[in-house]
Amino acid sequence: MRSRSSSLSTTSSPADIRDMKRKSNEKASSDSPEEKQSKGRLVEEEVPASEQSGEGAPKGHSEELDALELERSERAAQDSAVGEDTIYDNDETEVEEANDNGLRSPTDSEIANRPWLVNFYDERVNAKDPQGRTLQDILYYNEDEIEDRHDFIQHMFPLPEPSRVQGRAELITPEVQAAFLADIRLRRRLVESLDRMLDFYGFEMNANGDVDLVATCQREEAQWWHQPLISPREGFDLDAPNTWRMRSSHNHLRLTRIIRSLRVLGLEVPAQHLHRALLVNDPAKEVCESTRMYWARAAQRPLHLPPSEDNNTAQGIPWLRWPQPQQAPIVEGNVVAEEG
Repeated sequence: MRSRSSSLSTTSSPADIRDMKRKSNEKASSDSPEEKQSKGRLVEEEVPASEQSGEGAPKGHSEELDALELERSERAAQDSAVGEDTIYDNDETEVEEANDNGLRSPTDSEIANRPWLVNFYDERVNAKDPQGRTLQDILYYNEDEIEDRHDFIQHMFPLPEPSRVQGRAELITPEVQAAFLADIRLRRRLVESLDRMLDFYGFEMNANGDVDLVATCQREEAQWWHQPLISPREGFDLDAPNTWRMRSSHNHLRLTRIIRSLRVLGLEVPAQHLHRALLVNDPAKEVCESTRMYWARAAQRPLHLPPSEDNNTAQGIPWLRWPQPQQAPIVEGNVVAEEG
């Protein structure tokens, strides 16, 4: 499997973590009980006996420890004298501060009353899909799994309209959209999903490793239109022809879905840059015109109009009707032209 290096460096990439885990598990499983016990002895033998028992420490160091221990004892006595009410008040204050900072995990009641897609994307919950997978499990998929499996993309990039292939997939509702627009943690995870699929298609994100920058950038920020957010990575010419840069591929439908899902869930700028990257990096127009049309619909239409509906008969999604920002330019090669 080709090793993967993510352009978003806030954490190790899913593939890096996957490879490390597999290597660690394989090595651990190959050790015999005698070897594991021997390794335990080696670790113990590497620690000097004086350090294990606390003996042999420098005198000054010992005096500092005694002073710290005395200070702790005095502080504990003061806390006891204050009384239990004050201690409980402090605990409640800490809980309130944690809530304000978004550190508290949602309660069982909150989880039960939230849409499944929100719980699936909330890494504090890690809800599982019908196949028993968390989002992190899917992010760990290798290239063959991503290419061959057809039951995960609907969860990674949900839509507000039913899928013709996976009709039972969870849909974006007003509640789901509102949650993503309000919570950067959900959008950050969506950026991670985008990063994984971009790598599969031969692209990378140029954000200097700043996931939050991608998750919060607004469409009107001009700097994103002067430099590409998404560009070919090393190995692009090998991967693109085998995944999307061809006349017909099921990955074309996936890319249409990804563009639309990103826009509906608040990542307008990455969605436009993905559309741009696909057009710019197919100069020979190996992708058929009908696919390009669907990509353009996903990227350029008002959000309430799905790409699958024809212009003359489109009914759209009623709850998604609202004034849309100015249409972004369509890019063909190095020429920027407004849609006529």
